[in-house]
Amino acid sequence: MIPALLVAVLVKSSLLSAWLGTPVLPDLPLILVVLYGGLRGPRHGLTVGLIGGSMESLMSAVPIGVLLFRLGMVGLGAGMSQSRFERTGLLFPPVLVALATLAAAVLAGLGLETVGWSVAWSGPVAGNFAVQAVINAALGAALLPAVRRMAAPRGAGEEARL
Repeated sequence: MIPALLVAVLVKSSLLSAWLGTPVLPDLPLILVVLYGGLRGPRHGLTVGLIGGSMESLMSAVPIGVLLFRLGMVGLGAGMSQSRFERTGLLFPPVLVALATLAAAVLAGLGLETVGWSVAWSGPVAGNFAVQAVINAALGAALLPAVRRMAAPRGAGEEARL
């Protein structure tokens, strides 16, 4: 999971903005953290979220704790849905990704305000987050089979692997 998360962070931080050129970009690390946390539980969701947040922090000008907090809490929250993740149906994972996208936006904004940065909460910004939630939900549905394979138990030593 860690190599996939590293690739997702690198693609998000360097290639996506150049390729797409739009203000609304898919959040690949968030999608992976939410799906993995939903499949494996809160402990794994939090761990992968903190690792992903630290990777994103290295590629961003945002203060380090903000991205750690954002992805860590989203991974923990997604992990708490583990009991419903597989049994609820095909729509639950994409809806969870969409809700996590909106929650991550709020958490990032609150984190930035906590460290003294000014955050403008306006209608167009909220519209961008809504569009990003839809894009992330669609990508989450497409990536779910691959993340499911990464999250599958691998035997006796599977606890040590992420």
